[in-house]
Amino acid sequence: MRIQSLNKVEHFFKNLLLDTYLSIKAAKKTTESISLTPADTVVFVRLHKIGDALVAIPTMKAVKDTFGCRIVVVAEKRNHFIYRNYAFIDEVIVYRKGLMGVSDAAATVNRLKPRLLIDLHEKISTTSSLLVGQINAPFKISIRSRNEKLFTHTVPMPDPSRTHPADRTAAVLQPLGLASDESWNILFEPSTDAYQTAETFMRSNYPVGTHVVGVNISAGSEARFWGVENFKKLLHLLTERGLPYILITAPDDLERAKQIAPEPLIACFRDFAVFAAVISKVDLLFTPDTSAVHLASVWKVPVFGLYNKEQPGFINWYPYRSRYDWIIADSVAQIPFETVREKFGAFLDKEFTQNNTSN
Repeated sequence: MRIQSLNKVEHFFKNLLLDTYLSIKAAKKTTESISLTPADTVVFVRLHKIGDALVAIPTMKAVKDTFGCRIVVVAEKRNHFIYRNYAFIDEVIVYRKGLMGVSDAAATVNRLKPRLLIDLHEKISTTSSLLVGQINAPFKISIRSRNEKLFTHTVPMPDPSRTHPADRTAAVLQPLGLASDESWNILFEPSTDAYQTAETFMRSNYPVGTHVVGVNISAGSEARFWGVENFKKLLHLLTERGLPYILITAPDDLERAKQIAPEPLIACFRDFAVFAAVISKVDLLFTPDTSAVHLASVWKVPVFGLYNKEQPGFINWYPYRSRYDWIIADSVAQIPFETVREKFGAFLDKEFTQNNTSN
């Protein structure tokens, strides 16, 4: 009880300090249209995880394609390496935790004299608020939230219960006269070496033309790990159906992977670009991890996903442009194998029947 009371007090004073900061750093609201030229710099602020970075890419690319301006991204340790894979992103600035980190990142941005700052966080972030407040730019855009005082332009968030996160992110482009359409997609650009490594791995197991199911076991948290025995049963199901598979895992889960599948069939690479390239080589992906889901969208690989239920009012992060089916539960770890067998089996029938028909 004492810890809970302390947390409430800390939360109260944190909000009080933030509100004071917002008042001091408030930007002047304007309806002035924002014009951009190739000589201008646009700064995007997008912290947090890999999935957050991937769904922001279509929005960033739309600005580059439309205006040709310099694109700079303020990122953090968990996701900065994602942005370095795109030729249209001109510079990545890595924020370091702490007030000095905020100050240093803001100073680096200010030296670039940005014309526009776009905050891509749809939920208020104290760190991004501090960054935005210290960055000097004539125009600042964000999704409307509690820190809207910091921005010259704010836009309402599209209905989160019905709108994909990539399209919710794109809403910030309204003041620029841009909006997402059917041509938009998640993008990722592995290097030639990454593709070659993935191709060598695949060909060491299966000849060209083999339809392969990718089974990703890594999800970034114990609550989304489906369990060794369940994955073993899943691979047995694929074998019974005569469907070749590869098991995809992050290095942290390699020992678990060895309990599930023969080691030659395990794709385990530290380089995220190789991980992505492997997904580009499979014909269908089974995964509990949304980062893998977004990568599947890049190459329109059909996805069967296991999901923890999102918070009320928010839709789960389904694939943006690829076919999919899913099972949503309070905990992925508690989803019975028989439930997956029935629904995943139907998905396999549908997808591979379509493949065989088209071939």
